[in-house]
Amino acid sequence: MNIINHTILIIDNDNFRTHCLKTSLQTCGYKVKTVQNGNKAICYLKSNIVHVLISDYDSEKITSLILIKDALVIDPSLAIIFISNHLDIKDAVALIKSGAFDCFDSNFTMEGLQSSIEKAIERIIDLL
Repeated sequence: MNIINHTILIIDNDNFRTHCLKTSLQTCGYKVKTVQNGNKAICYLKSNIVHVLISDYDSEKITSLILIKDALVIDPSLAIIFISNHLDIKDAVALIKSGAFDCFDSNFTMEGLQSSIEKAIERIIDLL
């Protein structure tokens, strides 16, 4: 799969995790931008093309469900992936039903996240 020109936006207030994710995804060839909260992400999405949004479930000043709604209004093809230390099955189901593409707990692997990102980009390509 050609991942050149696909941009990922990371929302996380944990600087260490953000740095690790950004470095790993850039190594895979993605363009990666970071912001520290959902409000900044919405502002960024309004003026930039983003293919995949990765968000920490519990770092939001706005709730995750509002983030999904607002982000998908801006770009309905955007794939939103959540990572959380505090995500249970009920929360994950609510996020997916609201339009999130995928959810991971804090024990995720980069291989699993990379696979999810690839599937998300394939879906975006199929929509075009």
